[in-house]
Amino acid sequence: MRKLCNIQLFHTSKVEIFAPLRKEEVGLLIKSLRKSATLHEVIDVSKVVAELIENINYKMILGRSKDDKFDLKELVHEELTLIGMFDLADYLPWLRPFDLQV
Repeated sequence: MRKLCNIQLFHTSKVEIFAPLRKEEVGLLIKSLRKSATLHEVIDVSKVVAELIENINYKMILGRSKDDKFDLKELVHEELTLIGMFDLADYLPWLRPFDLQV
């Protein structure tokens, strides 16, 4: 997974290719911040920056904007949960058809 990310996402040429995408997303963020500032709204900077990073990742990995149909964050969370789970079928192969994960 690390090698795949290094080759496909973090290689110098890929970082340069995605520069316009990052500029676009940061531009949208600044536009949103200006609007909030003129309306004197309180902004949770941590949340806004997390959304910026999430939007950039969606476009880099999936090639499209974030939508409600596919939640990448939830998918990663579920994957990490499943990786850490104990699978009974690893020790009792005859239980494999039942997919019992503790």
